[in-house]
Amino acid sequence: MIDGHVHIFPPEIIEDRESYLVRDARFATLYRSPLAKMATAEEVVAHMEEAGVKTSVVFGYAFADQGLCRLVNDYVIEATARYPGRLVGLACVWTGGRGAVREAERCLEAGLRGCGELVLEDELKGGRRPGTQRRVGGDGLAGVAELLRERELPLLVHANELVGHSYPGKGPFGPEACVALAERFPGLK
Repeated sequence: MIDGHVHIFPPEIIEDRESYLVRDARFATLYRSPLAKMATAEEVVAHMEEAGVKTSVVFGYAFADQGLCRLVNDYVIEATARYPGRLVGLACVWTGGRGAVREAERCLEAGLRGCGELVLEDELKGGRRPGTQRRVGGDGLAGVAELLRERELPLLVHANELVGHSYPGKGPFGPEACVALAERFPGLK
């Protein structure tokens, strides 16, 4: 059994959640509630043992700050090295800011196997997340997609069903946007 979607966080982010809530509005939307669970790599592996999961695809969180993305990516790199074969890692980058391609490339060189889970509502809003200022000169999704396409590695995106109830993190990136993404980047996994 493979779990294809697991967020992991460094212990310091879990322990000091409050300070990260004020640094990223979307992160706050998803993780403000103390009921919103966050897990370390060790906790995920322990749960995998209990549930009979052989491998989990893990990634951090695509903060609207490339420095925070790097912090979490470093943790994912270290965790996948500690649990080879059990954890397969993806890199998180913010496509709305500078350095996305450079950070993705650094992570791929360190052994991560693609990028995800990226939030592409930023692309729909002209590179902005709620509560953040627009950053000029970001290399955006196109550069990250081309890097992944060249290396034949996957891109995992955050997609929503556009019907039904509202929930924290639900955005406008649904099935039609996924089709448009596939058409924009043919050959991207």
